[in-house]
Amino acid sequence: MPDGSEVPDVPTTGTPVNDETASAPAVSEGALAEKLAEAAQDEADAERGEGETLENEVDAALEQAEDEAPPERKMPRYLCHKEVSALKIARLEWTTTQWRVHFEHPGFEPILVDAAWVREKRAEAGGYYVVYDDGYTSYSPAAAFEQGYQFID
Repeated sequence: MPDGSEVPDVPTTGTPVNDETASAPAVSEGALAEKLAEAAQDEADAERGEGETLENEVDAALEQAEDEAPPERKMPRYLCHKEVSALKIARLEWTTTQWRVHFEHPGFEPILVDAAWVREKRAEAGGYYVVYDDGYTSYSPAAAFEQGYQFID
C-alpha cells in the first residue's frame, strides 16, 4: 500500500486507468459496436432455434406465399357491336393554334382539332377519326379499328 508519499501514475490523456481497465485490451468504438451487434444477432438466432436465421424464415415465407397465390386472372373481354362513323386520316397539319386533320376519303374536307385531342388520343396518319352516335370523337389505330369494325356503307 502506498504510504502517501508515493503518487501513482496517472495518465495525462484518455480514460483513467484502474485495476479493471488496465488489463483489458484497447477496443475502438466501431469495433465495440460491431461486437455488440454480433452478440445481439447470435442471441436472436439462438432464440429462434439452432441454425435458423431471419433470412431463412423470410425465404420460407416468400415460397409459401408463391405457392398459395391465386392463379393469374385475365380481365373480362368484350366484343364490339356498335355502329360508328369513321374516316381514315391521311395526314395531320399544324396550324398556328390547332391541328388540321386531312382524310383519305374523297369529298371530306379537313377538320380542325385542338392540340390536346391529338396528344391525348396519340392520333397519327393512317389511323381513324371516329365519331360515335352521341357525338363523342375518338381516334383508333388502323390495326385495332380494322380488326374490330366491318365496313357497312
